Amino acid sequence: MKRKLNITFLAFIILLLVTVNVSSQVITQKEAIKDLEHMVKRMEEVHPNLYFHLSKDKTKSKMEDIKATLRTKQEWSSIEIYRLFAPFTASFKDGHTGVYIGNKFREYYDEGGQIFPFDIKFIDNKVLIDKNYSQQEIAFNTEILAINDIEIDKIIDIIKDSISSENSIYAYAMMERQFPVYLWAHFDFDGEYILRLKDNIKDEYEIKIDGITKETRINAKEESESENWTLDFPRDDSAYLTINTFNGRLKNSFERDIKKYFKEINKRDVQYLFIDISENGGGNTDLAKYLYEYFNDQPYSLFKEVRMKYSEYAFRNQTSFFTKLYYSFKKDRDNMIVFQSDQVKPKDNDLRFNGEVYVITSNFTFSTATDFAAIVKDHDAGTIVGKETGGLASCYGDVIRDKLPNSELSFGVSYKYFLRPAGFDNGRGVQPDIELDIDKLKYSYDQEGYQNMVIKSIIY
Repeated sequence: MKRKLNITFLAFIILLLVTVNVSSQVITQKEAIKDLEHMVKRMEEVHPNLYFHLSKDKTKSKMEDIKATLRTKQEWSSIEIYRLFAPFTASFKDGHTGVYIGNKFREYYDEGGQIFPFDIKFIDNKVLIDKNYSQQEIAFNTEILAINDIEIDKIIDIIKDSISSENSIYAYAMMERQFPVYLWAHFDFDGEYILRLKDNIKDEYEIKIDGITKETRINAKEESESENWTLDFPRDDSAYLTINTFNGRLKNSFERDIKKYFKEINKRDVQYLFIDISENGGGNTDLAKYLYEYFNDQPYSLFKEVRMKYSEYAFRNQTSFFTKLYYSFKKDRDNMIVFQSDQVKPKDNDLRFNGEVYVITSNFTFSTATDFAAIVKDHDAGTIVGKETGGLASCYGDVIRDKLPNSELSFGVSYKYFLRPAGFDNGRGVQPDIELDIDKLKYSYDQEGYQNMVIKSIIY
């Protein structure tokens, strides 16, 4: 299955360090070095082409620099290990290969730790306050200039360098959704924040504000939390289908609801179908394929080809029965297996939509959602609208997870390479046919207004 990556929208979880301190777990200098060596060894074993961006020599040099840092003191906390290892794994430029802080953050958060009380949005090269979970009134379009006397540009640079991504656009998209997590992970703030802000009439001022607990944030989000998928009819001639995840664990409910949605679409005189995957971080290609066949009746391929490197770890932990069977007869296990993708013929479907299809993408469209956009674009099955996808159209993926033996941080490694249906790799995401600043529209309008503005931008 395609990339069972848990880009779990830590959007609930968002983020900073006080009374309950996860960095209290410490390991020795030697144990930290062993963690680094274990991680790189596993990455080399599993990844189809680990050094496609960062050379082996440069990797070795970076490792020696990290080891030199680790030798400067006898004990290291898990969060300090993350701060050293995350920029290292990010330098490989593979969004599916990296070290994670999520489990350590959850320990802190679940025990009542306080986090940054705002979500952020990047608009016109500014860091703006988006959602406000504090009791402090903040005007719309307020810009963050500094947090606890650290300039916001410096904070953003430090966080960006730690995010595993193929390109900077996805790194910024991840920051928007997990800013308080990253802030907690990289800065030893104590749950109290002095913010230097600039309001929408350009006046600068400072406020002092406390962090919030998990309970406070969840209660505040309950009313506004988006659903996994929804169907709206903003105009009589248009259906607007929002798909926020292709999570494979939701397959049964996904298929049930998609069928129900297209029954409703068929009852109406709908000419234009908008499929919004701008907030979709990925999941399982079975769901993407199921949706695609509701508006396409021509043979198609999910990928041109899929390449997988043989490794004992992948063989034991991740591969299918048929792949295991293949390798059981294989004498030379040091090379790559290449799966050529067959053309898929869609099943008969009385509910299939035959009008115009527009797929809305953004910098946060990633993994399987990017694949879906690539299938649509490469088979001329619809028009891509919005921004270039954060995920690459041809890329490494399908994640095998492991854990560092001493610090117990989890990390993931790609073990496959996917070539888009059109059969080329230009190092880019799926590029839109019609450019549209999706993020700015979402920031400026409520859901109904946003949908109407998307439609008006395309259909007059």
